[in-house]
Amino acid sequence: MIEALKKIEKPYNDVYFVFTVQEEVGLRGATVAAERINPDLGIALDVTVASDFPNAPEVSNSLGGGTAVKVSDGSVICNEYLVEEMVKCCEENNIKYQLDVIDGGGTDAGAINRSNFGVRAAGISVATRYVHGPNCFVNMKDTEASIELLSKYVNREFIFE
Repeated sequence: MIEALKKIEKPYNDVYFVFTVQEEVGLRGATVAAERINPDLGIALDVTVASDFPNAPEVSNSLGGGTAVKVSDGSVICNEYLVEEMVKCCEENNIKYQLDVIDGGGTDAGAINRSNFGVRAAGISVATRYVHGPNCFVNMKDTEASIELLSKYVNREFIFE
């Protein structure tokens, strides 16, 4: 997130970067932040499961597949418009991406989405092998793609109907 902050020039919108706590024990930090800020939209940054190892069932995320644009997880179905704009941003800026659809888990996007009578939420993730284990693996090109996407995405104009 700090690397993305360094790359942002002059955002079109008011932008708040929030470093939250206690995501794993109830999305507590994101809940308080979203209620307090009352945003028009929220973007959660996190890791997502990469299951591209031998004999694994086919999944949506793999190391080296690019930044993972969150579509849904166990806590949220992301706002369709925000996801479409994220994909457009990737394509316009030649950012490698993959669509992140997982049936479990969750991110701060779930808490953001449920705050203040409903907030449009999306997510940017980095595919990670062995999440929550003693040793995790990421592809640094995926991390760099996520930084690039976030820094470009916050400069976009959003038109909500």
